[in-house]
Amino acid sequence: MKKMFTLGMLSALVVMTSCRREESQNISQDRIYSEYEVIFDAGKNQTVANATFRADHSTGTKIELSFPARIKFRNENMSWKNVTGNYQLTVNGNGFSNYFTYTDLDENNFENQSFDVSYIDLPNGLNSISKNGNFFLPWNGDPLRSGETVRVVIKSKEGGERSWSVTSVNSTHIVLDQYKLSQINEGLAEIWIERTKSDGLIMVPDAGGRMSCTWRSNEQTIQILN
Repeated sequence: MKKMFTLGMLSALVVMTSCRREESQNISQDRIYSEYEVIFDAGKNQTVANATFRADHSTGTKIELSFPARIKFRNENMSWKNVTGNYQLTVNGNGFSNYFTYTDLDENNFENQSFDVSYIDLPNGLNSISKNGNFFLPWNGDPLRSGETVRVVIKSKEGGERSWSVTSVNSTHIVLDQYKLSQINEGLAEIWIERTKSDGLIMVPDAGGRMSCTWRSNEQTIQILN
């Protein structure tokens, strides 16, 4: 019984450590690292903006801003999400090219414009994918540019998800390899494609920061065949 209690306490300690947060008033303001993310979901015609602050670097302890420090997207206050440990704002339509404005406790303002990511969609007439070999999947939209990644995700109705990515400049297609396809159950599945541009932030505290912006296509139902 004592051993079980000890293991339980250890598990709880691991969870508490992994979820540990810091308040920005307890850290030098130039040590705050900024992560911004903008996702436009074309199927929902909706944009979700996320902002995460960390201590020192991209894997540092998450930080909650202490009042009056604040973060805005397109001049609207972003809400703190305690479960995920970041700030979020959802807006209707395509929210690309709007600004994140972060104000620290020293009243320094850091303004960064989100990237304008170009349209991408699945090819017309895609109804099924066979697991018997590699699948050549072209996309509708511009060729891949420097700093961009195109990703395809297939999510089985019965559970399980696989994804493929390509980063080669000027690519106009992606190959879904047979090995990953073979791990998806036969039957109905959802598929979507997304284009992401990522780069470092220009206006940030000394710790730096990064932004990623994603155009996500509408989800489409397909049949996975043997």
